[in-house]
Amino acid sequence: MIGLEFCKRTNPIYQDIRDRHYIPNNGTHGQQIHFLIHYNESIVGIISGASSVYGVESRDKFFNIPSDQEIKQRYYLPAIINNVVFRLEYHEPNLGTQVLSKWRKTIAQLWEEIYNIPVIGFETFIIENDTRKGAMYKADNWVY
Repeated sequence: MIGLEFCKRTNPIYQDIRDRHYIPNNGTHGQQIHFLIHYNESIVGIISGASSVYGVESRDKFFNIPSDQEIKQRYYLPAIINNVVFRLEYHEPNLGTQVLSKWRKTIAQLWEEIYNIPVIGFETFIIENDTRKGAMYKADNWVY
């Protein structure tokens, strides 16, 4: 069974796993929500969402975000959650996709409760290599 435990960025377990992620730990910006991932009664990873990135032309086109900077900053960007970190340290077929699915539903509800902002979508950035191609995101029906 998959569980997401809300935690602070400063949680020592979160920090330990975060420091092993392939992207250096430079903290997060703006609004943010962090989780420890539980699977079969063990902590197997972390996943976090934070404020969306400011300038992403392809994302802006996808969500039909107007070019007016005030409207973009006030109404659109706060409603898009950036999956800033996702690290699983236990691997099982489809586990990553199942975690992403549960995370999207959980964080969208919390984002609205905590920040009073309905979520309109998600974004993430992946540094691709021979083994990292975004397959988990594609399997969870994310659109490139």
